[in-house]
Amino acid sequence: MTKIQTLSLLALMMLSSCSGFREGNGSGQTSRPDEAGKELIIVGTQEELRATQDRFAQGDEIGVYVYEAGSGTVLDAAENLKYASDAYGVFRGTSPKTPVLGDRKADVVAYYPYSASVSNRKLAVDLSDQTDPSKIDLLWGKATAGKLTLGYRMPVRFEHKLGLIELTFARVDAAHPLPRVAKATAKGVRFSAVLDLYTGELTAGTEKKDVTAVMDDGHKAYLLLMPGEVVSGLTFEFDGHVVDYLFPSPVTIKAGKKAAVTIRPKGNAVIETSAAAYMEIPVALTAPGSAIEVTHFAPDDYFAGGTTPGGERRNYSLLYDKKMMQPLWVAYPLYKDCIGGSGRNDEWRYDPDPKLQPTSIQPDLSGSYKPSGLDWSRGHMLASNNRTATVALNKTTFYFTNMVPQNQTQNGGVWQTLEGKEHDWANNPTRYKLDTLFVVSGPVFPTAGQTYVQDNSGKDVAVPEYTYKAILAKRTDTGEWRSMAVKIPNRPNVSKEWKDYMVTVKSLEEELGFVFFTQLPADIADKVKSQKNAAQWN
Repeated sequence: MTKIQTLSLLALMMLSSCSGFREGNGSGQTSRPDEAGKELIIVGTQEELRATQDRFAQGDEIGVYVYEAGSGTVLDAAENLKYASDAYGVFRGTSPKTPVLGDRKADVVAYYPYSASVSNRKLAVDLSDQTDPSKIDLLWGKATAGKLTLGYRMPVRFEHKLGLIELTFARVDAAHPLPRVAKATAKGVRFSAVLDLYTGELTAGTEKKDVTAVMDDGHKAYLLLMPGEVVSGLTFEFDGHVVDYLFPSPVTIKAGKKAAVTIRPKGNAVIETSAAAYMEIPVALTAPGSAIEVTHFAPDDYFAGGTTPGGERRNYSLLYDKKMMQPLWVAYPLYKDCIGGSGRNDEWRYDPDPKLQPTSIQPDLSGSYKPSGLDWSRGHMLASNNRTATVALNKTTFYFTNMVPQNQTQNGGVWQTLEGKEHDWANNPTRYKLDTLFVVSGPVFPTAGQTYVQDNSGKDVAVPEYTYKAILAKRTDTGEWRSMAVKIPNRPNVSKEWKDYMVTVKSLEEELGFVFFTQLPADIADKVKSQKNAAQWN
């Protein structure tokens, strides 16, 4: 997010903050005239700035230092000057101290929130009380000016010195209301530090304690933590329950970065939607211990249609089961930029993700399943044809973890037909009036009599009884959500018409123990996921 502040110091200077916890849009507010003429004024644009994404409000206070450039010598007692914001985000000094700079060069440092307890330009930081995260968020910025004359503008870039876990509490479905009170505790984390207000260096202490955040009226909770902290999970308290929850993988806290997690209380359990909370990623109500969740990202230039902030986009995610030797689901967004003219690569290979190492936990699918002659093909859950923007992007669909044993008649018939429809819907958004498709594909195993084939190293791979797809998209003309699902027998002699195998997304959830499309608003989720109307997908 880009935030602009403006600083006037006998001359007018500009103070602007860097990207922080999320990207936001500026209000475009301009600075008000310097009514006093010679007072130091900091003018905010009322943009979201703090960890909780609140805007500066009346009474917010910052501290300002003015140093002789490069020397660290304070100019004219301009040390830890306190400034308070009015209702417009304009910060004005609450003391008459003003440095007389003339033509001298200066370093200007500003920090938030203001503290009167600064000692020797060192600010003590204590994160133990997170009742109001905006009061302990830590912003620091510094810039060097040339000669400061009337009208000189100096950019200063703020940095967030802490990292953030943003928790959103949401309902699983209409039958499970949100708790009235919920708490989240990070146990045994560093909570104290010292910030050098000249260099901006943050030095964390070694003492540890439990740090607790409380859900606010917007069903969010914020944990501000020290950079470098590794959080394996959180302890949640709600409705009289205390639940210890481990993340699928530890979260490493980084300065200025946000880990966004959606938490869905269900009875006496906690369900994490995913750190990214993407629409397409399902929640497993009872995931097996042999399952590993992975999200693959790809550089922007793997896709068509330009770039996105951060230089990469999500490609697809999967829940891989080491026991069954295949994904339980593969989830992906599908839109026009995913599709191009690369063609099919056929570079079959192991999934390189570190979570899926050593490669012995993956099937060896350098060739088809064994024994040969049984007509089991390496069935893509994310079709090669739906990642053709570039050759590099197409190669990612040939990871062995994207495959299940599929009967070739089914795979090359009705399944391929449906993949083609996905392709057509995504590649022609104007014709079909559909926004991004969110798709989940995977296997359905028999409740008894499980059979196996072998990979090229002789390891057993479970054969699905069915394969399924669940698809969600929003109409671009009406804004209405549409869903559909199919469950297709994994055998020969099946119909070539995918509409013959339509089921509801809701019925798939009940059978598989997943919650699909968890970011749908709770008040419409059940209705949307109960749709079964082939005419909506012509």
